[in-house]
Amino acid sequence: MLNLEKNQMPRKKIALLRGAKHSSVEMLTYAPLAKDFDIETILSKPHKTDLSEIPEGIVIKEYLSPATTLEKVGFDLQYLVGAEKKLQKYDLVHSFELANMATLQAVKAKKLNPKLKVTATVWENIPFNHEKYKLQRKMKSEAIQFVDHFLAITERAKFALEVEGVDPEKISIVPVGIDTDKFSSQPKDQALMNELGLKESDRVLLTIARAVWEKGVWDLLIGSKEAIKKFPDLKVVVVGKGPLAESYRALAKRLRIEKNVVFVDFVTYANIPKLYNLADIFALLSIPIPTWQEQFGRVLVEAMAARNIVITTLTGSIPEVVQDGALLIPPADPYMFSKTLVSVLNEAIDTSVLKEKARKVAEDNFKFADCSDKIKAIFNKVLHDSS
Repeated sequence: MLNLEKNQMPRKKIALLRGAKHSSVEMLTYAPLAKDFDIETILSKPHKTDLSEIPEGIVIKEYLSPATTLEKVGFDLQYLVGAEKKLQKYDLVHSFELANMATLQAVKAKKLNPKLKVTATVWENIPFNHEKYKLQRKMKSEAIQFVDHFLAITERAKFALEVEGVDPEKISIVPVGIDTDKFSSQPKDQALMNELGLKESDRVLLTIARAVWEKGVWDLLIGSKEAIKKFPDLKVVVVGKGPLAESYRALAKRLRIEKNVVFVDFVTYANIPKLYNLADIFALLSIPIPTWQEQFGRVLVEAMAARNIVITTLTGSIPEVVQDGALLIPPADPYMFSKTLVSVLNEAIDTSVLKEKARKVAEDNFKFADCSDKIKAIFNKVLHDSS
């Protein structure tokens, strides 16, 4: 008899370079790949990651890095000490973005070991962004030349890559995946309602966003004032922390809507689906700024999967993500948000049809399994490409 164990091909080793930018939520898309590859996620040391949230099957490696320390003073330098040498032992290294020091280090490892394959996921959707410094331009140039394949999160990210000189044949579109079983219509969680001070009769407007200007929470609060006047049972739940958190609280008081607004700094990802199930309406009012426009908006997909009525802005990659599953308004326009919100609450819009469209968009385009399968196919193709 054949000794199958001896004749089996060794499993390919893959490194995911995340440094200080690690997201346990993001890793859920890569976790299924552990069935076929030896997956290691490389974090910066020190880091801010809760290692208990790492999905099963993914091994953690830590490389010394100044990244976390420099982030505190405003520098985003994803440098991993000694990575060029250490990465040579892998079959494939997967990094993120063009203007990323870790991507440059993966390319340098490839130059030392020509058999090494390098891929990179790209969220950036503004062509020629992040080119203020010569080093940034060098990182991009090296990545464009030596990365074997790019995984663009959206069509807009693919467009940006092509404009900057990447061969379209080296780009595949792989969106962010979600668990459409967890993010679905479920009964309201009474304990969470009590914790947030919500009643069964309340109508709930939810937003989940970092407390920064470009996420549009300022506009959401201003636009909610008129709706609260007309519908006193409307409660606005704002989830997220950041530098503007206190100013949002002050604005709610100035607008005299503080009794109708609930601020929540943090909710574990395991409990996020419960929030969507409390909500009737979800809003993400992103505003473009010179160096950023909404690159995807995972919360939009989660909200659509949960059959929320979604109101969002016509900016960045949002329109291609939500398709016909959301109501789109101009960015930085609290007046139009107010009008749209009141229309929804007045039932001037057929919300039942919109909810089903939203769910369909999420199921058809953003399932974890589908996104993981796309990544697996790309990795296999790159690994077996001898060119």
